[in-house]
Amino acid sequence: MDDVDFEPRNDLESVLLAAQAGRVAGELFVDTLLAAQVFVPVRDPAEPGSPSRPERARPLTVVGEDGREALAVFTSPERARPFVAQAEGCSGGLLMDLRALLGHADTDLGVVINPGWPVGLEMAPDALRDLVAGGADRLRDAPG
Repeated sequence: MDDVDFEPRNDLESVLLAAQAGRVAGELFVDTLLAAQVFVPVRDPAEPGSPSRPERARPLTVVGEDGREALAVFTSPERARPFVAQAEGCSGGLLMDLRALLGHADTDLGVVINPGWPVGLEMAPDALRDLVAGGADRLRDAPG
């Protein structure tokens, strides 16, 4: 699948696609990214048949291009379906604001947006720490 096959389904996907093509200002990219609601696939340690509780859910991770562990995040539940179908122990996912996710994420983890899709983004832990601290300069200079 290539970028031509990727039809944006929401504002975040449109901005990601434009950023990868160099057609969007860094500030708009960062503002859209931080305001976006994302889908986070989770593993729930609850026993089979028992009620699931969001506070016990654990986000799934992938290995990023740099070889480090990163949270798997998707621009919509539909984009996550192929990943969730293959993920052992995945119990679905949570929709949440990316800003809130970054505020609660392990600071040693990066984030991969849309793993397995041609339109996405990988953010290293230091870039995430900058975003959480309000210093989005790294992403503003180099979207996509």
